[in-house]
Amino acid sequence: MITGIVVKNMNGYFYVQDDSSTVHECKVRGRLKKGRYSLLVGDRVLVLFF
Repeated sequence: MITGIVVKNMNGYFYVQDDSSTVHECKVRGRLKKGRYSLLVGDRVLVLFF
């Protein structure tokens, strides 16, 4: 589990940069996707790896 900042949003994928400057390609979970919330560049997020 890491925390980071959304640096790019492209075609449903979000690129999150962590504290060590590594960029991870992520996809949003269904719960957030179906809700009224959206991610924007600059948002601070928590990333879980499955």
